[in-house]
Amino acid sequence: EYEAALSNDDSARSGAGGPTLILDSAGNVVERRRDAWNTHYDTPKLSARLSWDPAGAAVVNLGGHYQRKYDRYYEEGVRTGPGLPDRTRTVRENADSWNYEVGGDWQFALGPGKLKLIGLRRFSHEPYVQEIVTTPDDASPATGDRFTQVGDLGETIARGEYQWKMLGGDWQVSGEAAFNVLDNVASIAVLDPSGIFVDRPFDGGTGGVSEDRYEGLLSFGRTVTRTLSFQLIAGAEHSTITQTGASGLTRSFFRPKGSLTLAWAPSADFDASLKIRRRVLQLSFYDFLARAFLNDGNANQSNNDLRPQQDWSYELEVNKKLGAWGSTKLIFVYRDVEDRVDVIPIGDGGEAVGNIAKARAGALDWTATINLDPAGLKGVKVDTRLLFQKSSLRDPFTGEKRQWSGFTDTVMSIGLRHDIAHSDWAWGGDVEYSHYQPNYRRNQADKVWEGPVWASVFVEHKNVRGMTVRASIRNIANARSKRDRIVYAGLRGASEIAFIEERDRLIGPIFGFSVKGKF
Repeated sequence: EYEAALSNDDSARSGAGGPTLILDSAGNVVERRRDAWNTHYDTPKLSARLSWDPAGAAVVNLGGHYQRKYDRYYEEGVRTGPGLPDRTRTVRENADSWNYEVGGDWQFALGPGKLKLIGLRRFSHEPYVQEIVTTPDDASPATGDRFTQVGDLGETIARGEYQWKMLGGDWQVSGEAAFNVLDNVASIAVLDPSGIFVDRPFDGGTGGVSEDRYEGLLSFGRTVTRTLSFQLIAGAEHSTITQTGASGLTRSFFRPKGSLTLAWAPSADFDASLKIRRRVLQLSFYDFLARAFLNDGNANQSNNDLRPQQDWSYELEVNKKLGAWGSTKLIFVYRDVEDRVDVIPIGDGGEAVGNIAKARAGALDWTATINLDPAGLKGVKVDTRLLFQKSSLRDPFTGEKRQWSGFTDTVMSIGLRHDIAHSDWAWGGDVEYSHYQPNYRRNQADKVWEGPVWASVFVEHKNVRGMTVRASIRNIANARSKRDRIVYAGLRGASEIAFIEERDRLIGPIFGFSVKGKF
């Protein structure tokens, strides 16, 4: 079998505009802003896949893709306030990049079982430019800043898996070697009175990070009774992380990992599973290096001591079929985290991406699909979701307990679809409410969000020359683009408020039209 595809599934256009108020600590307006921004995002990908399944146990799969990403952001605004001339401010960002991936696997019989050999190579070239220029209306010189970086990310993976049956169960032993590397060059520049950007020193932004990671796992699973089964996976990971550039450092880590899963299915319409996992998460190599966020006036310093996050994860899933009425699922999750990755203090008054020793989080996630045919509403289906999450850690700046930065603590949604009987027409809609926690830095608490309520409607015809045609309107509940930021003169909560930023931008309705099918 073979397949070739050209897709742009992740393409997007978005934008918003409206007022922002800057307030002093007493609540007085010291600056008014009116901004509008838009983005253009396209990700055309050319991909191919080849599968060969000859007679016997051998199976071969090969695949790969090449992708371009076109990512542009533009913002323009006017700022006014007492004691200063009116100012026009523009923000331009360009994150155009390209990447490729090639890989394959070969499975064949060997001894009492099957051996699968897997190989993968990824590479991504990721330039980024952010440029901000403020031009006063009184003809005085413009001011501005520019941040640029070019990152080259590569990953090479070799993996082997051997499966066999023994002692009434299924066994697998696996080994993996992964080699990851980032080479990054970053710079910062300031606009001089003549209108030329002049480079300034930017310590910690240029350098490289590499990781050699090796993993070995052994798993065993079997049925214990007619209704009860289990799977046990145990192993370890060893990694060596090397950072080049200023204050380069090489560190090695050895960490156990694995999981235990118990599955219980006492009847055809009910099942439950409990999974206990020891997880080791992967790091973003960019977090090791310094980074400037010009639009917000923030910056991260470099941190050679950044460590991967790990946790004990406990997950209980319960499924119940409701016959002709549909089905429902309930998931409980609790995570006991070590080395939570967040912004931490570093040096003399600086901040960087680093680790918080202990953190916790829990979640309750309920979903259901309800068919209303038994109630006499033919072709009507309702999908619902309730997600409640709670997190906790000790703030590295203030020492107080708080939730995780940017954590989604609540999601509530309901959707309806009606397939009209004896026709090819369908219609429906959905409503979703979400609530988020602020992001925290040394001198600020910053909550950027959209909503809080998103709603949409659609109408669909399922047979237009054999294809499905849909028209939709999103954001009919007037969700807004908002920001609530409190910036302190010094350490957050221990110094006076420097200013408060209140943003309220219009997004507006979003129209969609799609055609899909086989032809």
